[in-house]
Amino acid sequence: MRTHQPTAGPSIAKRTGTIRIKGAGWCRHLLALWTVSLFGQGLLAQYACAWDFPFDPGFEETAYDAGLNFWWDGYDGNPDARSQDPAHPDYTPTVFYHHPITHSGTWVAWFGGWQNGLEEWQYAWQNVVLPSGGPRYLNYWLYVGEAPDRPSLLQVEVRTADGMSTCLTSQDPSTLPQDTDYVQQSLDISSCANGGQGDVIFTFHYSGGGARDGYILLEDVTIDPTPDSSWP
Repeated sequence: MRTHQPTAGPSIAKRTGTIRIKGAGWCRHLLALWTVSLFGQGLLAQYACAWDFPFDPGFEETAYDAGLNFWWDGYDGNPDARSQDPAHPDYTPTVFYHHPITHSGTWVAWFGGWQNGLEEWQYAWQNVVLPSGGPRYLNYWLYVGEAPDRPSLLQVEVRTADGMSTCLTSQDPSTLPQDTDYVQQSLDISSCANGGQGDVIFTFHYSGGGARDGYILLEDVTIDPTPDSSWP
C-alpha cells in the first residue's frame, strides 16, 4: 500500500492559466484559456501559439491522487490501485500522484510503489506534435528510489501517428542503482520528428512473484532541440 495520504489537486472542470513551453523557433509561453459550457458538455480552448512538446511536463494539472490529468492519460494496473477522486471512485486509476520527492512542483508519475508482489502494467502517455526541421530529443527526469526485486521493464517510446516511425529505449529497472536525486534522461527522437502528431508513452511492467515492485518517479517531460533539459 502506498503510504502518503491522497491529496486533491487543481480542479480540472474550469481553469485559466499560463503554461510554459520551450523549444527553438517556438513561443516560450503558451496562453491557454479554456471553459466548460453551462451543462459541462462542451470544451472551448483558445491558444496563443502552437505547441511542440507535452503539455504539463510535471503532471501538475492532476485532479487527485491516481486521478485524471487534464493533458496526460495514465493507467495503473496493480490490483490495489484505486482512484482517490471522491466524486469518481470508479474511475480507472492512473499513475499521477502528489509526492514529497519531486524535481519540480508537487506531482509525479509514480511507477511501482505498491510492494505487494503482484504483476502490474503502468502507463503515462500523451499525444503531441513532433516538430520537424532539426534534431529533437525527448528529455525527462527519473528518480529510482528502489529497484524492483525481479526482472522488469521500463520503456520510453515515441511513436508517429502514421505508425511508420518508432523511437524507443527500454531497460530492466531491477538492475538500476538507487538514486539520491533525480537524473536527467534523453532519447533522440529526430527520426520520428516529422512535423505530425505522435504519442509519447512511458511503460512500466513488473512481472510479479516477488515482494517489491520498486519505486520509480518520472518528472518534467519535454521535447527539446538538444539533449540537455533546462526545465523547469
